[in-house]
Amino acid sequence: MRLFLNNSEFIETQHGEDLSIELTKDDVNPRAWYVDFPKFEPVRANGFVGSVAEGGSVNFRDIYFNPHGHGTHTECYGHISREWVSVNDCLSEFWFKTLLVTVHPETVVNEHYNEVDKVVLLHQLKHLDLSEVQALIIRTHPNDVSKRSKNYSSTNPPYFEGALADW
Repeated sequence: MRLFLNNSEFIETQHGEDLSIELTKDDVNPRAWYVDFPKFEPVRANGFVGSVAEGGSVNFRDIYFNPHGHGTHTECYGHISREWVSVNDCLSEFWFKTLLVTVHPETVVNEHYNEVDKVVLLHQLKHLDLSEVQALIIRTHPNDVSKRSKNYSSTNPPYFEGALADW
């Protein structure tokens, strides 16, 4: 199926670009902020077991994970607000004409912490024509397969400079 906007194709629904990182029951998931691995456990109640391998009629699992510490997540206002706000509370539409860009963060000396940071700077994106874009996805390099199992705790991941966030 193809969706069109102003007589221009803008999405081919059979060939999307999956940006997520799958969580698995194996201890190879990405982690951050010192959280343990996610847990996948069969539901057990009143003699029922939610595992075909354990004799149950279906696989029916509880999944325990931390959206900020495991896998892929979307930032939203709720991440920094005092009150509980879900990303779903912030959206009234769910399909957006989106631009995906890949950026190599630049090395910057953070004088406050006396360390070297990798930062996405305004000048790296300011040239983009966003006049037809409703959403912008920014992916950073390196972007290799190690991200699927990396422990990001005690690391210094790339971030946006304030001027870029304001823009």
